[in-house]
Amino acid sequence: MKKIYLYLAIITIMSVLLLVLSFFYIDRQGRQTFLYAIYYDNVPSGYEKIDRYLIENKLIYKSLVEFPRSMLSRKKTQKIRFSANGKEFIDYNEEITENGAKSTAYIRNLGDAVSFLGISNAAFTCLDRMSVRGNFTIFNKKAVVTYAPLARRYNFKKRGEQFFNTMAIISPDLPPVPAVVSITAIGKDIITINDKKVKCENLIFELENGDLASVWITSAFRNILMIKIPKCGFKAVLSVSRESIPVEEYVNESDLYAEKELVFKSGDISLNGALSVPTAKKEPYPALLLIWDKGPSDKNALGIFTDIASILARNGYCVLRFDKRGVGKSQGFFSTYDQAEEIEDLKSAVQFLKSLPEVDKDRIGVLGYGEGGFYAAYLAGAISDIRVCVFLAAGATMDPLKNNAKKITDWIKNNIGDNPQYIESAVKALSQTKEISMGQGDWTTIEASSVFTKKVKTYGSYDMLEVLKEVKAPVLIIHGKNDRINLPEESKEIESALSKSGNNSVTSTYFNDLDHLLGQMVKTGNIKEHIEVAPAVTQTILSWLDENLTTPKIADTEPLGSATNATTE
Repeated sequence: MKKIYLYLAIITIMSVLLLVLSFFYIDRQGRQTFLYAIYYDNVPSGYEKIDRYLIENKLIYKSLVEFPRSMLSRKKTQKIRFSANGKEFIDYNEEITENGAKSTAYIRNLGDAVSFLGISNAAFTCLDRMSVRGNFTIFNKKAVVTYAPLARRYNFKKRGEQFFNTMAIISPDLPPVPAVVSITAIGKDIITINDKKVKCENLIFELENGDLASVWITSAFRNILMIKIPKCGFKAVLSVSRESIPVEEYVNESDLYAEKELVFKSGDISLNGALSVPTAKKEPYPALLLIWDKGPSDKNALGIFTDIASILARNGYCVLRFDKRGVGKSQGFFSTYDQAEEIEDLKSAVQFLKSLPEVDKDRIGVLGYGEGGFYAAYLAGAISDIRVCVFLAAGATMDPLKNNAKKITDWIKNNIGDNPQYIESAVKALSQTKEISMGQGDWTTIEASSVFTKKVKTYGSYDMLEVLKEVKAPVLIIHGKNDRINLPEESKEIESALSKSGNNSVTSTYFNDLDHLLGQMVKTGNIKEHIEVAPAVTQTILSWLDENLTTPKIADTEPLGSATNATTE
């Protein structure tokens, strides 16, 4: 019995020693974990978990950000590496996951310059040796992980307003944006965090665009306690636990139609979709296939297709929409999904639509939104059964490497500001990216990815304006004049191409007050963020289809908005 007690005592002592050693290891590593609850307009919206630790003589910040109610179920991971004292930035990596698809961006410090690489779907952007202003760090006003390194650089002995060079990634399609952030210490403060009064320092971060962020940090270790940006309704608060954020999908239901979930095959891949069918007994119905914009789109396309399908089905049309390969409930892998496979999936969707008893096989049309305009044109030219073709905010090019300098410059001026030095960097990135796409340059890490280069090459092998030559069906073009993704001028190019090919059945409508979304983003309660399409847009589509697909009218339809503030040509 004494031996048993002795063994138990030894085990207990060893356990205590291991526990002490583990704490010593954690202390040496300096590992700390912080959890922040994120609010927009005081509504719980997401969380950011941050790990900070020291390893191999480098200070590491890692974060995971989740927004369950965002339109694409967005998750973002970030990793920033500094020298051990946190004064010298080494590199930054971010990965964004939306509907299961990933985009990445990477910045490496070269001393007097940085290199940048961004990859998103079948597009990439790179820039080698972008000039920087002195010592800098990464900063994003809505990323808590980027505040701590700046707060640690502030000199409390000098106090007053101090300036820091920063860079921010706004898109993997553009090089990082340089900016200067000023920090001013307001003074000591006491705030309530997790029902406890906490003594802290209050700082004001002022950004170049005039935004002000109030930041509260612990006095001793400068850990972030709370951030508030009144202008955009953003707030981040240190939290001890993660509470569930309920999420409801956006629906637009009516007794005038039923929605059926269905699965169809494209080769060996099963694709999941929805068929909206009118309840009025007037089968077979004319039908429309909805084709998404670029990126990992599901059948609802941010809510845009939810609204369009609902309005058309209420008024006598069958509407098919489905999840892209590797997105939502569809099989396959979106990361390896190239344009040729996307075309085959859409051809399979048309054949499936024609096989349905509810559908009038002689009255089938296609509607493409954004990049989907190319696919709609391709199908309309390749399949004689396609009776009509609708373009919503379509672009005149499919090749991601053909985005010209003017388009990039206009986008930057409208979304970032007139910054000649940054515009020059963006145009330089365009030039370098084109060189690499042609097999030149020194970015062998890109060229090593056979899957990635395959996607880039297939996108570059299709020409929207060439495809339009085969489109003989009536065409409706709708574009918002405030569109900064695909400029309205691109629809003018589409009109011109159709006219030159002899297609005179073209109607164009340009809305003065709409952008690429053709509606507005809506955030309501627990419902997932979504786009509600402007009633004028759906009314224009419906009226045009009634004239060109000759659908019988249904007497007791629900009222629709009128097409106002638009120019029809």
